[in-house]
Amino acid sequence: MYEYKIWQQGAGEEECDARTFNADDAYQAVIRWAEWHDEVTHNALIINDSPVEVSVRHSDGITRFVVYGERVAQYSPKMLRDD
Repeated sequence: MYEYKIWQQGAGEEECDARTFNADDAYQAVIRWAEWHDEVTHNALIINDSPVEVSVRHSDGITRFVVYGERVAQYSPKMLRDD
């Protein structure tokens, strides 16, 4: 695993405001950041179709990403008994 520092420039953050995430690659780190972001903000902006641009510091420099999310419908059938 590698260490990635991620921040959201569009929200006025700078690299010194970055959160650190451990992941196998930058893509996985951005996903972890997005999950963390939606959880701590309690408004699920990313998963509710509001893409967010982030900057990622890694061993090769800085890369920018746009992260999108979507809700996945889950269905659970329950058998009814005839009385």
